[in-house]
Amino acid sequence: MTHDVSKYALGRIAEDKACDYLSVNGYIVLDRNWYCRFGELDIIARKNGVIVAVEVKGGKRNADYPICNITVKKLSKLTFLLKAWLHENKLNEFCIDLRIDAISVTFIPELQIRHFVGIL
Repeated sequence: MTHDVSKYALGRIAEDKACDYLSVNGYIVLDRNWYCRFGELDIIARKNGVIVAVEVKGGKRNADYPICNITVKKLSKLTFLLKAWLHENKLNEFCIDLRIDAISVTFIPELQIRHFVGIL
């Protein structure tokens, strides 16, 4: 049980760091941990008129590794969830530029954030 709690806490910290990173880099965070019955989007942000769903992956080491956990199935689900978020917020997906990014946050040996723009 302790392992699950620390994993959850690590994920929350990674999402906080990702939001800070996005804000510093000109993104406006529109929503966090948006949930519907089909799943969850970690972060929804906007920059230069583009709505971006951001999948955050946290880990203790190697900022490249967590991103490897995003599968084709996960990308498909993220696309579906982003469209559901747009629908809930009464935005037309055909009139808005959309993108899916990933941010990898690792903590050892030091904080490292990598932003993978346009993974889909």
